[in-house]
Amino acid sequence: MPCKMIELIKKLPDRFKMYPQENWGAPFFAAFLLLLVVAAASLAVGSADLAKEVAIYAYYALVVGSVLQLVCFVKYNKRNDEDKSWHEYQLLPFEQKWGSVKWVA
Repeated sequence: MPCKMIELIKKLPDRFKMYPQENWGAPFFAAFLLLLVVAAASLAVGSADLAKEVAIYAYYALVVGSVLQLVCFVKYNKRNDEDKSWHEYQLLPFEQKWGSVKWVA
């Protein structure tokens, strides 16, 4: 068990590198969150004008990220229809070992 966890930890940098390539909106969502924190901090300090400007840029980052995420979803959804084997790549280790979780009412 610890050996598998070490292998997963070693694969994390590769997954972080691949994530923005597969999810184009991810950097913009990260920028949105960062700008939103900066806006909140500048509002707390008392600089309302700066907070307003930063919040506007944060909103633009959110919109661009959402559009790119939608484009990415459509692109990879078409590839999913052509090639069903991508599902195996995205399985979590839990699902690979135990199968999918079934909800019981």
